[in-house]
Amino acid sequence: MQVSFHGTAGSDFEIKQSAKGSEYATGSVAYSFWDSREQERKTLWVRCTTFGRSANFAGQIRKGDRVIVSGELKVGAYTNKSGEVVASADVVTADITSFAVNKDEMSARRQGGGSASAPAPQTGGGDLPF
Repeated sequence: MQVSFHGTAGSDFEIKQSAKGSEYATGSVAYSFWDSREQERKTLWVRCTTFGRSANFAGQIRKGDRVIVSGELKVGAYTNKSGEVVASADVVTADITSFAVNKDEMSARRQGGGSASAPAPQTGGGDLPF
């Protein structure tokens, strides 16, 4: 099933390498929604995996970044530490886009500098910068 959603990265995406040498990136994304039946906000955690050129971009996504994800949904189950069977959601992404970081930060990430903040505007004597 094809899905598209927006959410918040719950972890830094990591670039990994398959046994055949292909790069891929993995990370988790929180999708929050209102459950009108139970009258409460819920969060669904989705593990995302992306391959190819998209993996290099996804490897720059950091915890807290807002992202848009499109891809193939895979639903499964696992047993948690308490022994309970829990549903899981995984998406093999066709496209993943981050829209919460500024150009300076993305540039610093591409250059391997990690997270960087944009410099504060310099103003003279309390004047507004606009």
